[in-house]
Amino acid sequence: MSSKPQAVAGGVAGAMALPTARASLTPPRPWLDNAFPIVNSNNPYNNPIIEGGDFVDSPPYGLWNDPNVIKVGSAYWMYMTTSTDNSAPFLPPVEPFRATSSDGISWTLAPTTKLFSTAGSPFVSHETPSVINFDGAYHMYYTGKYADGTFAIGHASSSDGSTSWTNHGLLLAPTGDDDDFYGTAAAEPAAVLFDSKLYLYFTGVTPRKVGGVLQYTPQKQVLGLMTSTDGSSFTTPVEVLAANEDKYPPNYGSGGSGNPNKRGYVGYSTPSAAVSPDGNMHLMYDVAVFGGSSPTKPYQQILLNHSVSSNGTSGWVEDAADMTLDRKDFYWSGGRGRGDDAEVIGPSLMFDSDGKVKMWWTGHDDVVGLAEFIDRGYEGPEAGAIGYSEMLLADFLSIPKST
Repeated sequence: MSSKPQAVAGGVAGAMALPTARASLTPPRPWLDNAFPIVNSNNPYNNPIIEGGDFVDSPPYGLWNDPNVIKVGSAYWMYMTTSTDNSAPFLPPVEPFRATSSDGISWTLAPTTKLFSTAGSPFVSHETPSVINFDGAYHMYYTGKYADGTFAIGHASSSDGSTSWTNHGLLLAPTGDDDDFYGTAAAEPAAVLFDSKLYLYFTGVTPRKVGGVLQYTPQKQVLGLMTSTDGSSFTTPVEVLAANEDKYPPNYGSGGSGNPNKRGYVGYSTPSAAVSPDGNMHLMYDVAVFGGSSPTKPYQQILLNHSVSSNGTSGWVEDAADMTLDRKDFYWSGGRGRGDDAEVIGPSLMFDSDGKVKMWWTGHDDVVGLAEFIDRGYEGPEAGAIGYSEMLLADFLSIPKST
């Protein structure tokens, strides 16, 4: 197992450059067409820019996930997570780290240690960090996972965004009321400055009602919002964006052999929020499905999509189907088509000062790819990998919308 102190975009001599798994469709799909074409040590394919095992001397520590990228001056800072117990990879504790970059593509872990730990926390994991510099401090909002598997939103703050963090613990818990849009879970926060306030979007989960009867599979997952003027005290959460069920139907058959649950789209998860130069609010998120053919992983996040609103709360307009990224677009996130358990998740959207729109995201391959990753010593693109794509602002704004 090799030491990888830095994830560097570059080539491997003699490596065979293969195309992405799925050719671009007509009309063009800009996020796929502009995915950064690089070759990493174990990955002779397009993307990712960070692989599982990068930055660390002793994988499986280094299962990178949940990227959140901000710009600080001319530098890019990426907040991301990994499980940190080498005796139990992929399991809690999952804890936050930071990497820095001059170009958003080649990254160095800084600091090399986790930003704060779960010791003394009510949570066994701190996942999906979203960081913003607001009201004189860096605020991190994260998904806190309890020992019983339930999720809430936590809050930490820092004077420097790097080594000096105070974990304040619980910010928002699920209500426990099946009639509330976050009755079962509140998770996956996304912070952004808008209208001189901090807007905090998040995922709310509750049982779905069909004919007035609660239906627990698939659950209903929507995006909520609360706002703050100080980063610590927030307004009462409101639901702002639910899935178009004509486009993403909640029921469309059984889960297949070994999985008796109904198959259907759950809704939207893991939002990223950014304000474009024209003042509109943009949300990038993943679309989740329940009841896949894998009985061991019935919940999967299978594609990314995007919506825009002029006020950040209503009037959302979504991109047309197949305009962002699908898990099968890349070899390293299910493109080999061998199973139904690969994922593409956790987008981080940025309108950069160079006139480009940039996005980072995580991909996970199917169980066969995961086995290859483990056999390789927990190194490679099949797990803990982060991809990157960019395009000109004009191209982004011209992406076709749903009618």
